[in-house]
Amino acid sequence: MITDNIWHHVAATYDADAGTNNLKVYVDGILENESTKNASFNIGDLKIGSSPAGDGEYFNGNIDMLRIWDIALSEEQIQENMYNQFPNEDANLLADWRFNDGEGDILFDHSGNSNHGQINGATWDEEGYQAPKISVTFSVNMRDYVEEFGDSLDSYGGLYIAGGNIGSTNPEDSLFMGHQMYDDDGNNIYEVTLDLERNTYYEYKYRIGPASEDWNGNWEQNFDDCGVDPWGDRYFTTGFSDSMSVGPFCWNSCENCEMPNMSLSFDGEDDGVSGVASSSLDVSGDDRLTVSAWVKPASYHGVVFAHTNHPSFHQYALVVNPEGRLYFLSGLGDFEEGGGNVSNSSIPLEQWSHITLTYDGEAIRYYINGVHDFDHYVEDNFTSDYMGEFYIGHAQGNTPYNGLIDEISVWNVALSEEQIQENMYSKLGGTESGLVGYWNFNDGEGETLTDLSPYGNHGTINGATWSDDVRQEPYYGPEWYVSNDGSDDNNGSYDYPFASVQRAIDAANDYDLVEIFSGEYFENIVINKNINIGGNNENGDVIINGNQTGSVITIQNISDSMSVGLYGLRIFNGRSDKGGGIFANNTWLEMDQCRVLNNQTAGQGSKGAGIYSLNSSVVMYQCD
Repeated sequence: MITDNIWHHVAATYDADAGTNNLKVYVDGILENESTKNASFNIGDLKIGSSPAGDGEYFNGNIDMLRIWDIALSEEQIQENMYNQFPNEDANLLADWRFNDGEGDILFDHSGNSNHGQINGATWDEEGYQAPKISVTFSVNMRDYVEEFGDSLDSYGGLYIAGGNIGSTNPEDSLFMGHQMYDDDGNNIYEVTLDLERNTYYEYKYRIGPASEDWNGNWEQNFDDCGVDPWGDRYFTTGFSDSMSVGPFCWNSCENCEMPNMSLSFDGEDDGVSGVASSSLDVSGDDRLTVSAWVKPASYHGVVFAHTNHPSFHQYALVVNPEGRLYFLSGLGDFEEGGGNVSNSSIPLEQWSHITLTYDGEAIRYYINGVHDFDHYVEDNFTSDYMGEFYIGHAQGNTPYNGLIDEISVWNVALSEEQIQENMYSKLGGTESGLVGYWNFNDGEGETLTDLSPYGNHGTINGATWSDDVRQEPYYGPEWYVSNDGSDDNNGSYDYPFASVQRAIDAANDYDLVEIFSGEYFENIVINKNINIGGNNENGDVIINGNQTGSVITIQNISDSMSVGLYGLRIFNGRSDKGGGIFANNTWLEMDQCRVLNNQTAGQGSKGAGIYSLNSSVVMYQCD
């Protein structure tokens, strides 16, 4: 029942051919209820604000923007029309009363069908319905600019958003100035939040420092690829939500800035993230939910995400329990009829795992690393008693999480296993259908965790620290990378190289390439596949040091002949009874710009201090 004395948009649709749930009711663009009806419409007089039967049922309040179509609009179409003065869908429009006449006793129909009405007793309200604004947060990443020029933007008069139709803080005095942006977190990402019209096209541009009355200033340059004439302005269209984010863009760039891939580390004592939840996180209307996150626990038991206003009771919370299993909490034991919601599998300590909770109206489900793990078939509803705030890594200080968290997303729909797998390693845009909260943890600096969905659920970081320990996508080559700065826990890609040559060889497939960055690697490697191994000597030699514990390189093939290529390597300090530097068996070995030096045989009867070749062919180019 709507009795709160504020404006609401209501809509009803009926489709006789739609089968089940063919009558739908929407409040503020969201499906509120549905049922199945079988009826036909009677043609007669139409009344607004009272019952056609004249039985004394009269509406008490204000009405505005009443429209009738002879089709059943979709939820998306209803949302597109609810804030527009002019209907978006007019092909099937039967009546359009805009209530803007302001005087007289005729209510005019603007559909072209002349369904004009006689006003009896109702009076004009000068204000009428005013569409709510949308809060748009603009952000621009100035880190590269500040690094290049070495000065704070404050010395140039700050950063502004202006031009186009974006308006100005003082439009009557200085429209050319626009709106100043601020770096409140000290991370060189400047932001400003403006209240704009919904579903409206805007143009704008960023500028360093003030502008003069003739609009001269240090504006961004003309964007050939993404700007619009005549000034190369940026552009976007607002949506229908309460809030949205635009950016962060880099200065003079069409693309969103590539932010550092980061996570947050929680100490399991008093670290956490908290924030005021927008209405988007309330799932009590549709009773559908998905919560996903990457976690790397250092110990078990802790809240990953909670939507709540209470330390113990929540609208919904995803928790890692003391056994490392996933646990779902809602209300006062809601959704637990027939048993608790505890995953079958545990997640490992000190390893990244992707965890997902879903509810589709039929069952609570868990997915671990994209694989279905648990079902609990139960029908229940999400409470509206415990909500209004959100917490990451704790719940009002209770059940603190110890470890790393990254990439949390909350949806008001239940994603399928396929969708979960598609999203695991994908960068979400923030505007996907059903996405109501998305924190990618890539702010990297400051005390704000930014929600990249349109709903502005930004969090405040308390104690948790930024970390560059992040989950890595599966990598399948064919180029594999090794660096002294790498780790054998990495995936072997260019961005996340291995630390040892052997780890790269083991990961590679036949005929792949292993590229080793400059440095000295203390190991004895074994090659048992067709492969090419090359040294990247841009910053110095690539040395493989056998540390006199065997052959530096053993190429061992007991069946068909293998093909191995070694390029730009220094093969050093091996000691073996067969090939202190290289032992090649049943192999075609090609070497280019390699040096095999300071290797030894292991004693009497040993063969080949440098290279020992058995049933093999060795071809060298510019080697010694």
